[in-house]
Amino acid sequence: YSAIATSGIDRVMVVVIRYFGGIKLGTGGLVRAYGGVASECLKNAPTCLVKTKVPMGVEVPFDLLGVLYHQDNRRV
Repeated sequence: YSAIATSGIDRVMVVVIRYFGGIKLGTGGLVRAYGGVASECLKNAPTCLVKTKVPMGVEVPFDLLGVLYHQDNRRV
């Protein structure tokens, strides 16, 4: 969680899988291993800006519909 909180990225989940190789790391070692891998993944992961969209409706008189299309640059 600390790696996510300090990364500045939200709406993200990090999954770390460790295959046991016979070496016991202890609690502190596991925290460092998992946290280090999570931080590295978040640092190297591609990101994109997500804008929240809210559906809305607009009533426009027919004679102003062209103005709305021009201002919006996409079909309503």
